[in-house]
Amino acid sequence: MAQQRRIGETWISRKVPPAPARLAPPEGYPKRERIRLGYLSSDFCRHAMGFLIVELLERHDRGRFEVFGYCSTAEDGSDLRRRIIAAVDHHVPVGRLSEEATARRIRADGIDILVDLNGLTRGARLEALRWKPAPVQATCLGYVGPVPLPELDWLICDSTVVPPEQAVHYAPRPLPLDGLYQANDGRMPELPALSRAEEGLPGNAFVLCCFNNFYKITEPVFAAWTAILRRLDHAVLWLAEDNATGAANLCRALAAAGVAPGRLILAPRADPARYLARLALADLFLDTSPYNAGTVASDALRMGLPLVTLSGRSFASRMAASLLRAVGLTETIATTLDDYADIAVALGTDAARLSQARRVLADGAAWRRSIGDSAGFAARMEAAYESILLTAP
Repeated sequence: MAQQRRIGETWISRKVPPAPARLAPPEGYPKRERIRLGYLSSDFCRHAMGFLIVELLERHDRGRFEVFGYCSTAEDGSDLRRRIIAAVDHHVPVGRLSEEATARRIRADGIDILVDLNGLTRGARLEALRWKPAPVQATCLGYVGPVPLPELDWLICDSTVVPPEQAVHYAPRPLPLDGLYQANDGRMPELPALSRAEEGLPGNAFVLCCFNNFYKITEPVFAAWTAILRRLDHAVLWLAEDNATGAANLCRALAAAGVAPGRLILAPRADPARYLARLALADLFLDTSPYNAGTVASDALRMGLPLVTLSGRSFASRMAASLLRAVGLTETIATTLDDYADIAVALGTDAARLSQARRVLADGAAWRRSIGDSAGFAARMEAAYESILLTAP
């Protein structure tokens, strides 16, 4: 983690120079009837961030918070985007504004707490943040690691993704929530009825699935997957079809490991409802590491699909462990690749053990009272926001 922080600091020093001034009064604004809360994002659309954040925006207590959405998102015409825009009190398009003009608009609105939802990802408005347009600035959800921008005050997390002993390696200062770090949308879309045959899956196979992007699949993890396939001769590996080059490379790597390429099945991209319905057809989700599934992991658990993860030291490598702890399925958290493979094989050969894991997730009840508890999450976020205003200088 120290190395990740140093890399981030070096990149920021080269790419994002300090602003000529800081705009917000460091002591904050006089107390008002409502806290002015701003969210800054390029992903207020049909993007993973949009799916995660929308119900939080809807559920904020309007008696205590006035919510501004500073949006540099391209219009995608989606129902989700319309829902996000309707969820904020003030939708402020800033995509065509310069970094300085964006910062000055935020300052003019008198925002008490500005929450960056990008971090070090595409579309980030880091130069605007360097103007310090709000007296308190936090980052969350968009980037799962240190965001060492000097003008950021807090990194919103939980005590699983950033354990107390690792906090010293993070910047800005970690702010662990009382509970899970990940927001979520508790609404379930209407799902299509799907069968394995429709999705090109053999009816009698043990279906191991991973719908993460290909860039998360490392050589050690793929080697563990091939080892699992060799030990489970009735299993197939079901992946999301990310790109043709990656698919060809994975097929070659599978053959080189002595596994028939026909045991790899690729699912073409689909709309969100079909993607969710697909997850219910699999038997076990195999997570990636050191960059875990985040939104995809919560989706798998929502659909009753047990998940095996390899938990490491970094935020990105502990996301799925945080979700599994939330739903009470800690026995599928591994800390070594050998354990990861052994857990997967045990679930693939011991029907009783797999059934027990499925019972934990049955009917989505565990998901709804933990990961999907949007009302509870909003209350915890609001408590965190009020606490950091109280501790601001």
